Amino acid sequence: MKRMEEEAKPVEAPKKGRPKKSKDRKRTNGEGSIYQRPDGLWVGQVVIGRSAQTGKLVKKYIYGRDQSDVVAKKNKLLQETRDVIELDADTVTVAEWVDHYLSQYAKNRVRENTYASYRWMLERYIKKYLGSIRLGKLRSIQIQAMVNKILDSGCSARTAEYAFAVLRASIRQALKEEILLRDPTLAVRLPRKKRQEIKPLTEQQWTSLFQAAAAESPQFYMEILVEWATGLRRSELIGLRWSDLDLKVGTLTVNRAVMNGAAGPTMSETKTDASRRTLALPPTVLTALKNHKRQQAAKKLKSEVWRRNDLVFPSSVGTPQEPSVVSRTFAHIATKIGLTGVSFHKLRHDHASRLVMAGIHVKKIQAQLGHSNISVTMDTYSHLAPNARDEISALLEDTLPNQQIITKIHQFPKK
Repeated sequence: MKRMEEEAKPVEAPKKGRPKKSKDRKRTNGEGSIYQRPDGLWVGQVVIGRSAQTGKLVKKYIYGRDQSDVVAKKNKLLQETRDVIELDADTVTVAEWVDHYLSQYAKNRVRENTYASYRWMLERYIKKYLGSIRLGKLRSIQIQAMVNKILDSGCSARTAEYAFAVLRASIRQALKEEILLRDPTLAVRLPRKKRQEIKPLTEQQWTSLFQAAAAESPQFYMEILVEWATGLRRSELIGLRWSDLDLKVGTLTVNRAVMNGAAGPTMSETKTDASRRTLALPPTVLTALKNHKRQQAAKKLKSEVWRRNDLVFPSSVGTPQEPSVVSRTFAHIATKIGLTGVSFHKLRHDHASRLVMAGIHVKKIQAQLGHSNISVTMDTYSHLAPNARDEISALLEDTLPNQQIITKIHQFPKK
């Protein structure tokens, strides 16, 4: 019990006085502040940050009976506190704070590829235009200048908005921690985004696309066919497993996605909870999938290096495909058939557009696409609804109160 009480006591700061001389007193490279007290105890000192209240350096002391023990403890402490920065708005720079926000708050909350895109925005734009400014000195006019310079460099409004969003998220965290007392992002005006006109592919274009995909490879033809029938995200399509398909009932369930991480393509959770959904497959597509499964089974028997991941659309050895490979293959065959301005992702928009123009209720389209918010579906596709204005006009005419009276009032006498 006595020993436990001694361990619970706070460690005292090293006693002042001249350290005991020793032949081993000389520090090796990378040790930092390590010395031996007169009583023989070795002491290490590590600066882990700066107090936001007093502005003074925050230090931690490490103790050990021998020098190597202290060096090991010091290195461990430095590893644990390597992301701790000066939490003082007048001393920390914008680059340091955004870096801290990403590593401490965003990293464990978002998917790996999203985190990588946040990092890219920091390195490519935020550091370039605002990085050296002290966080407490950051003003809206400087943020506005960053947004304008990104646009002037030829980047899209979406890129400027994305860089601003990463910066704004980090600043809001600083406000929560009371490192900042005001929000410099409130007065910033973002560029007006132009709504891109979504034009579905014609029947002839789809026919050409199917023929070119079949000539490329049987599997890529199936990927295009399933995309036409479901409107899946690219990552969801190549993340499908055979266990996700009910070939008897004719349904497909989205349970995961393939992300391109630092170590290559990996299986991940879906983008949102709404992304986990079950879709019906047209009979023709279902028959084609059954045939694709038989062909894949024959291919597995011949291969000596096949990885059994149960994937519907794997790589040539059964592993998850690189998402970019799908996009590059599509771009290649689109060029061959003269299909310009259409990416693989736009096939998802094409699917949604066809549903809207067929009069399918927007709520059902939201579920089909896996949108977490119906406003996304409405904002993107509602303008494609057929004869919407005529339907509204007819409804108002049919529900007009006292229609006979109003008609009679407007029958003015002839002069």
